[in-house]
Amino acid sequence: IGMDHIEIRLKNAMQPETRTCNDLDIHSCEFTACLEKVRKRSGWKEKKGKLPPGRGIGIGCGGFVSGAGYPIYRSKFPHSNAIVKVQEDGSKAVLFVGDADIGQGSDTVLAQAAAEAMGITLDKMSVVSADSDLTPLGFGAYSSRVTLMGGNASKMAGEEVRNQVIKSAAEIMELDESKLTVGNNKVFEIDNPENYIPWEKAANADFSIIGPLVGKGHYSPPEGLGGTYKGAAVGTSPAFSFSASVCELEVDMETGKVKVLDFWDAHDCGTAINPMAVEGQVEGAVVMGLSETLFEDELFDKSGKLLNADLHNYLIATSAETPRIDSTIVDSYEPEGPFGAKEVGEGATLPVLGAVANAVEDAIGVRIKELPITPEKVLNAIKEKEKK
Repeated sequence: IGMDHIEIRLKNAMQPETRTCNDLDIHSCEFTACLEKVRKRSGWKEKKGKLPPGRGIGIGCGGFVSGAGYPIYRSKFPHSNAIVKVQEDGSKAVLFVGDADIGQGSDTVLAQAAAEAMGITLDKMSVVSADSDLTPLGFGAYSSRVTLMGGNASKMAGEEVRNQVIKSAAEIMELDESKLTVGNNKVFEIDNPENYIPWEKAANADFSIIGPLVGKGHYSPPEGLGGTYKGAAVGTSPAFSFSASVCELEVDMETGKVKVLDFWDAHDCGTAINPMAVEGQVEGAVVMGLSETLFEDELFDKSGKLLNADLHNYLIATSAETPRIDSTIVDSYEPEGPFGAKEVGEGATLPVLGAVANAVEDAIGVRIKELPITPEKVLNAIKEKEKK
């Protein structure tokens, strides 16, 4: 229809507090800001339609669940559970959580959520995760659920410890509990922060009087997510992330080889608990996504046998193919998430494939509709265009 590729997305961009046509409830949503961020940072207006042949720029976008609204294990169990145990002298707390860290850094994020709730610093935390002999049930690392669901459970466990510590401190300081709060390893008077005692002193006193200082937490999504029609449970989630990416690349018009030069990404993951981990997730998603778009392919013979079942023949992107990556966190506050946070896992991969494919089309003037976008497919597309 002749509209700019970002303008048409802005015109149709989802907004906060929206109910979709299939009855999904969207609370926090900074999709518009994500699009505007990548447009500005990539120099989109100066480049789109003005690059030389063989050079292209493309936009991609997406939204994703922060955990499935209904359990994959049919039960009434909470989706995530956590226990915090404080050492007898109050010097350290251990978080026991069933949700697995599979490399995404969730152990750190969950420890941060528990520590923040307790009022202690992260260096005083240890984590034991996904050991079924020691930890409470966690449904697992799927559907980008751990930050929101495991984070809420860890936060609740920390808050239970916090309340017990404040109660002990109130007796020591001879103040009403309502006048005290915690933070930075201290229990202090709200109206007079200079009046405080060390957090570990209050924790130790609690243990001395009533024994082990333990907090427990759990999380289940709100009931009634989705509509009442058949299949309405599909896609439900307590919260949804949003993202946008711009890719700039060049295509060798003689060989069809694609080289990704730059990537700009903006992700609305709520309030980032660990900004450095968010950037790591986004950068990994960019490499994973462009690898899927340009290289990865499963080949089978006529009998169905996989022909390239090793990393010599199954091609993936390496550091040599990794472009410059500019990642931006777009802040929002998700009311269903711990401290306003939501996912930045699988959702970060969604805009990458579209951005690369659109940039290839911009570079050569032909849409390639099958993945991976190999040099052979690019070269054939260029030759077919020249025949017309």
